Amino acid sequence: NTAVGLMPHPVANKPMLMCGQQFGYVTAYDLPDFKPRGSFVCKTNSDVKAILDVKFGGLFLTGGVHGDIMVWQWGQPSAGAATTSPFVQAAAAQNAQGAFGVPPNGGMMG
Repeated sequence: NTAVGLMPHPVANKPMLMCGQQFGYVTAYDLPDFKPRGSFVCKTNSDVKAILDVKFGGLFLTGGVHGDIMVWQWGQPSAGAATTSPFVQAAAAQNAQGAFGVPPNGGMMG
């Protein structure tokens, strides 16, 4: 891991450990059981160096080795979603928005 951040999930109200990794990946784990909640990519090939909880409205920031700063916001899960991951939106949106239904430059996570 290249960065860590602790924050509560604003919808589930459970503490989470966010782990920044090489190549721009971030994985969220529910605490205290360390169950993976999901993963997403901030910027491809930019190691995540910082994760900051803004502590307002489900916002958090990630910073990468290439100087990239992304603003993220937790959202409500999609109605009828087949997954419990907060990172996955409707399957049709994945092709337009990239992996896990998240726009490549930050955005809403359901």
